[in-house]
Amino acid sequence: MTKLANNYVSIMEACASYVTNVKPDCNTPATVYQILQPIINASTNNQQEAFYVIALDNKTRMLQAPVEVFKGVASACYISAREIFQKALLMNAVSIIIAHNHPSGSLDPSSQDIAITRQIKEAGDIVGIRLLDHIVISKNGYMSFADMGML
Repeated sequence: MTKLANNYVSIMEACASYVTNVKPDCNTPATVYQILQPIINASTNNQQEAFYVIALDNKTRMLQAPVEVFKGVASACYISAREIFQKALLMNAVSIIIAHNHPSGSLDPSSQDIAITRQIKEAGDIVGIRLLDHIVISKNGYMSFADMGML
């Protein structure tokens, strides 16, 4: 295994243990950012987009470590609402937060980010799993769709 892969495995194991023991409350984007930033850095070295889903219980506590559902290239990532909700349903999620990184460093959501967020929100309304937020993460911090009034 490469050093990056070993680092990723170590971080995911630590995150899984943390979630199991602490059951962190994900009621702020800053909390989600603090949890995801080291995972994204270890997974992609911020060289490609990665998309995560965080499954939450009825008190917005994490049910398990964030799940990477898609990995793309430096400027794009194919995302399917079907795959996101398949994972969320298997984790018995009441609600979800989705997040992805922008390797470019930009925190501005793209038109594709806005469109997929709308699709995931609508799909969640149909299946009964509420989308609470979509967080864009970069080396310059994070941006929350909920905080910006975009959900």
